[in-house]
Order: sequence, then structure tokens, then C-alpha cells
Amino acid sequence: MPIRKIHTCLLAAAMTAVLLPSGCKVVSQAPANNETVYYQKWETETHRQHVDQNQRSKDEQKEYSDWRQKQDDHH
Repeated sequence: MPIRKIHTCLLAAAMTAVLLPSGCKVVSQAPANNETVYYQKWETETHRQHVDQNQRSKDEQKEYSDWRQKQDDHH
């Protein structure tokens, strides 16, 4: 196999390796961003100040979880 073909194959493999992980990251961020929108809506509707969800008490986390499940039931 000529050197030029080997270089072309290596370049193609390197470019593919760089692009694949970033594509997965974009897809995985979409559900997280969607959840952020719901969480912010819950804070607004329940007149709460913004606090990171994992910093909330277990009771508030349960309230959010129950509220969130009802949102899915409506769609």
C-alpha cells in the first residue's frame, strides 16, 4: 500500500475519532437542558428562589419529582 494511502487513512481515522465524542456530547446535553427548563419552571410556579436541585432538601426534591412526573403525564 503506498504511503500516501496510509496517510489518508490515518488522517480520516483521526478526524473521525475527534468528531464522534463531540456528537455524543451534544445529544446528551439536550435532555439535561430540557430538564433545566422544567426545574426553572417549577421554581417559578412554586415561588422558590433558585437553588441547585441537588442542594435542596429531600422533601423539596420529592416535591419537584412529583411535580415533574405530572408534567410528563400531561404530554
